[in-house]
Amino acid sequence: MTITAQLLRDKYENKYYGVFHVILKMLFLVSDETEINSADTVIGPLRYYVSGPVFIEIFNSTGEML
Repeated sequence: MTITAQLLRDKYENKYYGVFHVILKMLFLVSDETEINSADTVIGPLRYYVSGPVFIEIFNSTGEML
């Protein structure tokens, strides 16, 4: 699973803009609380256990990796 976030405001440390990726490997689904028999669409929380490595990649506003 890869989670991507953009830093768009200037209130971060050193006022950096950019993007970062959090990469999670070897996820195991622990809990799925989604309601299936309902009149409306209901998506409950999914809980995962990460048993592998976690990586973070940070890029500046021009796309260069830091």
